[in-house]
Amino acid sequence: MDRRRLQLLLAGTTIVVAFVWLFRSGMQASQVYYLTVSEYRAQADTIRPGDPFRISGRVQPGSVRLDDAGLDLAFTVYQPDNQSAVLPVAYHGVVPDTFMENSEVVVEGAMRDDTFVAHTLLAKCPSKYEAMADEEARREAARAPASTGT
Repeated sequence: MDRRRLQLLLAGTTIVVAFVWLFRSGMQASQVYYLTVSEYRAQADTIRPGDPFRISGRVQPGSVRLDDAGLDLAFTVYQPDNQSAVLPVAYHGVVPDTFMENSEVVVEGAMRDDTFVAHTLLAKCPSKYEAMADEEARREAARAPASTGT
């Protein structure tokens, strides 16, 4: 093999190795565990402090505390089928309009001391909105005149 081909082969190999390394490290960084509150409590010993993961649960009524600026939020999530499985959450950021007591939430972040520090807060839309939309659609359909085929 001449020198030119050897240089091209070495450069190509370096590029492929760099691409594989970037892809793999990016995939590892984006992997986040998704747990319920009960699952987290059962596996808390196996999760290293600072490791990112997601928690799904409901906002415990009476636990919501929002600062005057509206950006620092503290609340507790619980597992509906296991009321004793609770986890305090701290969040800094814009609070979704659908966030309310007893609503379903998904928070993403990491444990710091005994509090889950979330950098992402997703509040699921209550099912009552879906029921209201279905009822409104039924009313609209009832009001519309029946079409006649000609």
